[in-house]
Amino acid sequence: MTSKPLNILPINPGTRYLGTAVFRGTELYDWAMRVVKGSSVQEKEKSVERIILEYVDRYRINTVVIKKLHPHRASSNLRQLIEKIRRTASQGKIAILELSIEEMKTVLLSCESGSRRLVMNEVVERYPFLHAEAERMRRGKNPYLIRMFEAVGLGTASFRRLDVEG
Repeated sequence: MTSKPLNILPINPGTRYLGTAVFRGTELYDWAMRVVKGSSVQEKEKSVERIILEYVDRYRINTVVIKKLHPHRASSNLRQLIEKIRRTASQGKIAILELSIEEMKTVLLSCESGSRRLVMNEVVERYPFLHAEAERMRRGKNPYLIRMFEAVGLGTASFRRLDVEG
Protein backbone atom coordinates (compact mmCIF):
# COMPACT_ATOMS: atom_id res chain seq x y z
CA MET A 1 0.00 0.00 0.00
CA THR A 2 1.28 3.48 -0.79
CA SER A 3 2.24 5.75 2.10
CA LYS A 4 1.13 8.98 0.41
CA PRO A 5 -2.63 9.52 0.21
CA LEU A 6 -3.70 9.53 -3.41
CA ASN A 7 -6.06 12.03 -4.94
CA ILE A 8 -6.80 10.53 -8.33
CA LEU A 9 -8.38 12.23 -11.34
CA PRO A 10 -9.44 9.65 -13.95
CA ILE A 11 -10.24 11.21 -17.32
CA ASN A 12 -12.05 9.70 -20.29
CA PRO A 13 -11.19 12.29 -22.94
CA GLY A 14 -13.21 13.43 -25.90
CA THR A 15 -13.11 16.47 -28.14
CA ARG A 16 -16.52 17.63 -26.88
CA TYR A 17 -16.78 16.16 -23.40
CA LEU A 18 -14.50 14.83 -20.69
CA GLY A 19 -15.75 12.13 -18.37
CA THR A 20 -14.12 12.79 -15.01
CA ALA A 21 -14.08 11.40 -11.50
CA VAL A 22 -12.18 12.19 -8.34
CA PHE A 23 -11.02 9.57 -5.88
CA ARG A 24 -9.56 10.35 -2.49
CA GLY A 25 -7.80 7.09 -1.84
CA THR A 26 -10.40 4.53 -2.86
CA GLU A 27 -13.39 6.74 -2.07
CA LEU A 28 -15.25 8.15 -5.06
CA TYR A 29 -15.58 11.79 -4.16
CA ASP A 30 -16.79 13.52 -7.32
CA TRP A 31 -17.90 12.59 -10.85
CA ALA A 32 -18.96 14.69 -13.81
CA MET A 33 -19.26 15.25 -17.52
CA ARG A 34 -17.32 18.36 -18.44
CA VAL A 35 -17.87 20.29 -21.65
CA VAL A 36 -14.75 21.03 -23.69
CA LYS A 37 -15.37 24.54 -24.97
CA GLY A 38 -13.97 26.04 -28.14
CA SER A 39 -14.14 25.60 -31.85
CA SER A 40 -10.42 25.29 -32.60
CA VAL A 41 -8.03 22.73 -31.18
CA GLN A 42 -6.13 25.51 -29.40
CA GLU A 43 -9.31 26.74 -27.68
CA LYS A 44 -10.19 23.18 -26.70
CA GLU A 45 -6.67 22.66 -25.29
CA LYS A 46 -7.10 25.76 -23.11
CA SER A 47 -10.49 24.51 -21.96
CA VAL A 48 -9.05 21.10 -21.03
CA GLU A 49 -6.15 22.73 -19.20
CA ARG A 50 -8.58 24.93 -17.20
CA ILE A 51 -10.67 21.89 -16.27
CA ILE A 52 -7.65 19.92 -15.08
CA LEU A 53 -6.17 22.82 -13.12
CA GLU A 54 -9.55 23.38 -11.47
CA TYR A 55 -9.55 19.77 -10.25
CA VAL A 56 -5.91 19.99 -9.16
CA ASP A 57 -6.60 23.12 -7.12
CA ARG A 58 -9.89 21.94 -5.63
CA TYR A 59 -8.90 18.35 -4.80
CA ARG A 60 -5.08 18.48 -4.64
CA ILE A 61 -4.83 15.89 -7.39
CA ASN A 62 -1.52 14.02 -7.42
CA THR A 63 -2.35 11.30 -9.97
CA VAL A 64 -4.12 11.55 -13.31
CA VAL A 65 -5.44 8.39 -14.96
CA ILE A 66 -6.06 8.79 -18.69
CA LYS A 67 -7.98 6.43 -20.92
CA LYS A 68 -5.39 5.03 -23.32
CA LEU A 69 -6.48 5.58 -26.89
CA HIS A 70 -6.74 2.89 -29.49
CA PRO A 71 -4.12 4.02 -32.05
CA HIS A 72 -6.37 3.51 -35.07
CA ARG A 73 -9.57 4.93 -33.61
CA ALA A 74 -8.43 8.35 -32.40
CA SER A 75 -8.50 11.57 -34.37
CA SER A 76 -5.48 13.84 -34.47
CA ASN A 77 -7.49 16.44 -32.50
CA LEU A 78 -8.15 13.95 -29.72
CA ARG A 79 -4.50 12.92 -29.68
CA GLN A 80 -3.55 16.60 -29.28
CA LEU A 81 -5.95 17.00 -26.35
CA ILE A 82 -4.48 13.91 -24.67
CA GLU A 83 -1.02 15.36 -25.12
CA LYS A 84 -2.25 18.58 -23.49
CA ILE A 85 -3.54 16.57 -20.52
CA ARG A 86 -0.12 14.88 -20.22
CA ARG A 87 1.75 18.21 -20.43
CA THR A 88 -0.54 19.88 -17.88
CA ALA A 89 -0.07 16.99 -15.44
CA SER A 90 3.69 16.89 -16.00
CA GLN A 91 4.06 20.63 -15.42
CA GLY A 92 2.24 20.20 -12.11
CA LYS A 93 4.48 17.23 -11.19
CA ILE A 94 1.40 15.01 -11.18
CA ALA A 95 1.85 11.30 -11.78
CA ILE A 96 0.27 10.00 -14.99
CA LEU A 97 -1.15 6.54 -15.51
CA GLU A 98 -2.73 5.42 -18.77
CA LEU A 99 -5.14 2.50 -18.83
CA SER A 100 -6.90 1.00 -21.81
CA ILE A 101 -10.58 0.18 -21.74
CA GLU A 102 -9.56 -3.47 -22.07
CA GLU A 103 -7.41 -3.24 -18.91
CA MET A 104 -10.30 -1.59 -17.08
CA LYS A 105 -12.71 -4.30 -18.23
CA THR A 106 -10.30 -7.02 -17.06
CA VAL A 107 -10.41 -5.55 -13.55
CA LEU A 108 -14.11 -4.66 -13.43
CA LEU A 109 -15.60 -7.49 -15.47
CA SER A 110 -12.86 -10.12 -15.11
CA CYS A 111 -12.51 -10.15 -18.91
CA GLU A 112 -11.44 -7.85 -21.75
CA SER A 113 -14.75 -8.00 -23.54
CA GLY A 114 -18.09 -6.61 -22.57
CA SER A 115 -20.23 -3.68 -23.50
CA ARG A 116 -20.05 -0.17 -22.17
CA ARG A 117 -23.38 -0.87 -20.48
CA LEU A 118 -21.85 -3.77 -18.55
CA VAL A 119 -19.12 -1.40 -17.36
CA MET A 120 -21.78 1.11 -16.32
CA ASN A 121 -23.72 -1.58 -14.46
CA GLU A 122 -20.60 -2.74 -12.62
CA VAL A 123 -19.75 0.85 -11.66
CA VAL A 124 -23.29 1.39 -10.34
CA GLU A 125 -23.07 -1.85 -8.38
CA ARG A 126 -19.86 -0.63 -6.73
CA TYR A 127 -21.18 2.93 -6.27
CA PRO A 128 -24.98 2.69 -5.86
CA PHE A 129 -25.34 6.46 -5.49
CA LEU A 130 -24.68 6.67 -9.26
CA HIS A 131 -27.96 4.85 -9.98
CA ALA A 132 -29.83 8.07 -10.90
CA GLU A 133 -27.13 8.97 -13.44
CA ALA A 134 -27.38 5.50 -14.96
CA GLU A 135 -31.14 5.85 -15.26
CA ARG A 136 -30.72 9.21 -17.03
CA MET A 137 -28.42 7.55 -19.51
CA ARG A 138 -30.70 4.54 -20.01
CA ARG A 139 -33.59 6.87 -20.81
CA GLY A 140 -31.41 8.56 -23.42
CA LYS A 141 -31.30 11.89 -21.60
CA ASN A 142 -27.53 12.14 -21.96
CA PRO A 143 -25.76 9.42 -23.95
CA TYR A 144 -22.39 11.04 -23.24
CA LEU A 145 -22.68 10.07 -19.57
CA ILE A 146 -21.02 6.79 -20.51
CA ARG A 147 -17.74 8.75 -20.52
CA MET A 148 -18.26 9.59 -16.87
CA PHE A 149 -19.00 5.96 -15.98
CA GLU A 150 -15.87 4.87 -17.82
CA ALA A 151 -13.84 7.51 -15.93
CA VAL A 152 -15.11 6.05 -12.64
CA GLY A 153 -14.22 2.59 -13.95
CA LEU A 154 -10.73 3.75 -14.90
CA GLY A 155 -10.24 5.15 -11.41
CA THR A 156 -11.43 1.92 -9.82
CA ALA A 157 -9.20 -0.18 -12.09
CA SER A 158 -6.21 2.05 -11.37
CA PHE A 159 -6.14 0.94 -7.71
CA ARG A 160 -4.54 -2.33 -8.76
CA ARG A 161 -1.82 -0.60 -10.79
CA LEU A 162 -1.23 2.01 -8.08
CA ASP A 163 -1.10 -0.64 -5.35
CA VAL A 164 -3.99 0.87 -3.41
CA GLU A 165 -6.41 -1.35 -1.53
CA GLY A 166 -9.88 -0.96 -2.98
